[in-house]
Amino acid sequence: MDRKRREQLEEKEERETTEILSAIRERGVEVEVQGDPVEKIRAMHERPRVQPDHSLSWPVFFLYPEFSTSDFVQEFNENNT
Repeated sequence: MDRKRREQLEEKEERETTEILSAIRERGVEVEVQGDPVEKIRAMHERPRVQPDHSLSWPVFFLYPEFSTSDFVQEFNENNT
């Protein structure tokens, strides 16, 4: 991959990460991370996403201990119940 293309991808990722962090802060969600939050979000395989309507979709892990099972939803919109 050429240098210019790589720089464009890095800039896009930086904008997306900043947008995610801003959306989380706007909602007053307290997220505790050790180290740089930007780097933590970049390293996440599944991470929050800002949708076109400006809502957030989160990766969510549901644990049902009474049934010894769990579910993982990659994108769970904050407006869903």
